[in-house]
Amino acid sequence: ADIERMLIVTFTRASAADMKAHLVERLQALSAEQPRLREQAERVERAAISTIHAFCADFLHGAFQAAGVDPAFRIGEGPETAVLREKALPEGARPAGGKRPPAGK
Repeated sequence: ADIERMLIVTFTRASAADMKAHLVERLQALSAEQPRLREQAERVERAAISTIHAFCADFLHGAFQAAGVDPAFRIGEGPETAVLREKALPEGARPAGGKRPPAGK
C-alpha cells in the first residue's frame, strides 16, 4: 500500500517524529532491492503519521459543522487541560439522572 493511504497514530509527538525517521531510513535501505520504496520514502513527510490527538483534531476541523464544534478549537496543553479536567471530573462522576449519591456511599 502507498504510505499516503495509511493512517499511523501514536500517543506522543516525539514518537510520531521517530516513526517518520525510522520509516524513511528503512524504506531508503530497502529501495535498492525494490525501487518503488524510494518513492515511498520521499512521501513519508506527507503521510498521516501523528498523535491520536492531532488526527482527531484534523478530522474534526474538516467536519466541524457535523460534529457541532467551534471551527477555531484547538488541542489543549498543560495547565489549561488540568483546570478543565478538574471542572469536568465532578460533573462526570454524577450517576445517570444527575443526582449525587448520599455522602458516604
